[in-house]
Amino acid sequence: IMSRTYDAPQWKTSSIDGGPWSEEQQPFMIVLKTKKPVTDIRHAIEDDFGHKKYLSINGSPVFDRDGNLNSLVFLVTDITENVLKQKALQDSEFKYRTITELTLSMVYDLDVKTGVNYWAGAIEEITGFSEAEYSAVGFDVWSELIHPDDKERVIQQIEACMKSKENFLSEYRYRTKSGNYILIEDNGIFFYNELGEPIR
Repeated sequence: IMSRTYDAPQWKTSSIDGGPWSEEQQPFMIVLKTKKPVTDIRHAIEDDFGHKKYLSINGSPVFDRDGNLNSLVFLVTDITENVLKQKALQDSEFKYRTITELTLSMVYDLDVKTGVNYWAGAIEEITGFSEAEYSAVGFDVWSELIHPDDKERVIQQIEACMKSKENFLSEYRYRTKSGNYILIEDNGIFFYNELGEPIR
């Protein structure tokens, strides 16, 4: 290792996603050229068995008393475990999102205290709203879009299930962006903290 240069081909250096890693992207060259520190520049290297290691690089120039560049100091951190976990999570989210879109289903994750909702799936196909528009729909707006004849019943069902810790299941009419009503089947389950308080 001591005999290798930073750009030695034995490192088999690539970007995080496996693409090419140009000289302009290398932290050594950036610090040398700009004479400024760099933080969290990420890339991958590969051993002789084809195993990838993902690295985070922090580097800084060191100047002498006259302000001349004297040396470069780098900290190389192995972030392989975190990168692999993140990739697995992204793959899982992509598969889940794809399934919900193909089955014309929507998924929501409601923060009980704030009323903020995270939506995914076939949002536009069901509601007529774009994903960006619907991202602002929290509990209050969602409940206002329930048909007036169904709203009180649905809210009572939610509150009853939250107290009894039972799964929520309800059918109701829901107003889309066009103003028309569609019939929704809504399934939900509450999550509680260690004190037994509903949180999601």
